[in-house]
Amino acid sequence: MVIRLSRLRAVNAYLVREDDGFTVIDTMLPGSERAIINAAERRGAAIRRILLTHAHIDHAGATQALAERLGLPIEGPHPDDQFWIDLLPEQARMFGFQ
Repeated sequence: MVIRLSRLRAVNAYLVREDDGFTVIDTMLPGSERAIINAAERRGAAIRRILLTHAHIDHAGATQALAERLGLPIEGPHPDDQFWIDLLPEQARMFGFQ
């Protein structure tokens, strides 16, 4: 089962059902963690891990908050994306997120 979550009709995250619960693919924008958690809870399974496709703010914005809140491991993005990971706080400020 794959569940698409969306913000602003253009920013998406996916909950992918696996044997042990959900994997979240991308976490959308900062502040999206509650919507992701609620979607998993409504479907009766825990989130077990986060997989990031890349580290742009619209894909990884809620990653830190979600990982810390639930104690989740993060897989990806590619090591070459470290530049973008390091810039996530600056990207968040540029677009008005805290």
